[in-house]
Amino acid sequence: MFRQRCSRPSATARCHGPRSAWSACAPVRSPATPTRSFARKSGESEDRIDALASWRDAPYFTDAERAALALVEAVLQPSTAGEKVPDELYAQAAGQYDPKALATLTIAIGQANFWMPVALIGKPLPGMPPAETWT
Repeated sequence: MFRQRCSRPSATARCHGPRSAWSACAPVRSPATPTRSFARKSGESEDRIDALASWRDAPYFTDAERAALALVEAVLQPSTAGEKVPDELYAQAAGQYDPKALATLTIAIGQANFWMPVALIGKPLPGMPPAETWT
């Protein structure tokens, strides 16, 4: 239902579902992570899941997905120099997504960015519920 209401290329619809773009396309680090499990349930192939961390070099992603991944990387990676999202990158994403889809993608990235400090501060352990890790 979420995918039908959002206007974006169908090739990226599974990447930007209600769980924030594979958790905003965060690296899928281990075979047991919830993000990896969600990606599988969403129909993603193991090749695409495994290649996500090296998306720039992988042949599995469309231009629209690459634009989304570049935005995620620009926003979530630490940067000491200049603008995090240069005009060229924004133009690339705007060329792949209509305004509503670009807003949806931006919100998905923002959701992931919201949870990043929680993970960094709380240091959750893989496979353990947060309540058990933080008590």
